[in-house]
Amino acid sequence: MGSLRFVPARAADPASWTLLAAWPALVLLPSTTATEVVDAVWASVAGDPPDPPTLETVVSSIPLGGADAVESFAVVFLPPHGVGTASVVVRGSASVDLHSVGGARRFGSGGVEPWALAEFPAVTAVALGRLAPVPESGLRPPPGARRFEHGVVEASEVVWAHDATLWETGAANADVSDTVVGAPRVSLPDDSEIEAPALPLPLFELSVNGGPAHPLEGPVVIGRRPTPPPSQGLGGLSTDARPPTVITVPSPSGEVSARHVEIVRSGRTVVITDLRSTNGTRVTLPGGISLRLRQGDSAVATRSAIVEIGDGNVIHISSPVPSSPGMSV
Repeated sequence: MGSLRFVPARAADPASWTLLAAWPALVLLPSTTATEVVDAVWASVAGDPPDPPTLETVVSSIPLGGADAVESFAVVFLPPHGVGTASVVVRGSASVDLHSVGGARRFGSGGVEPWALAEFPAVTAVALGRLAPVPESGLRPPPGARRFEHGVVEASEVVWAHDATLWETGAANADVSDTVVGAPRVSLPDDSEIEAPALPLPLFELSVNGGPAHPLEGPVVIGRRPTPPPSQGLGGLSTDARPPTVITVPSPSGEVSARHVEIVRSGRTVVITDLRSTNGTRVTLPGGISLRLRQGDSAVATRSAIVEIGDGNVIHISSPVPSSPGMSV
């Protein structure tokens, strides 16, 4: 589990956050977040065996629209065993500093909507909340930091390290000038270097109404009379330069909008976005978790999903290689 510490927030501190921690997830919400929202997110984070939290369920529990919309947040799934891959979702002004054997870097949304998602290999430590002007090369617990393991607390700064000894020595081999997030370079005893292999991306397939499954590669727009979006990645996270594939489905009663849903592979996940449809979109995730997407909402699938858009139209998303490394833990 590593070592998690936080600095308690002072009263009326504009830089304070609400930290929700339940291994392996850390969630940072603005301190002004509605109590009902915090409770709902905590329910998704804490989970109940045999249903541990997953990135998709936690992110989907945070409202992006309506009176209780959360404009800024960070969700971090820490490496399950020591140094490893961390999965991060950020929105708005929230940012996360990640330290690894290859260096340190800061990850923010950069204005991406509805949020930005990425994976970082060989992570040894992370920092959230109030951050230094630039990522620190050696992460140390800030003055006044307290130990913390599980629960909900108001915090101004949050730091985690996979090994408590890093608090004294700084992140191993940290070099703030090296911000490469790809395959990390690991120093060997004889000062030679090897390049650690990058994790292969999983394969995803998409099938509409029981038809043949096709590889999910570029963006896909599905609807009654779909047309390509005016810009790539509408409502999702795709930076794919390829034009989207459009799929037309029947809708005798008009339950399906002309452009109803966008499905995009983003790294090791699939992002499903309701394109402001009239009747909404229902997404069912593994374990029977059912999500109702309102206009413009997105859901994240890490393994498989069933998407229902009306008039009996059902879209199946699956990974044909069950052993493919995913983001769920």
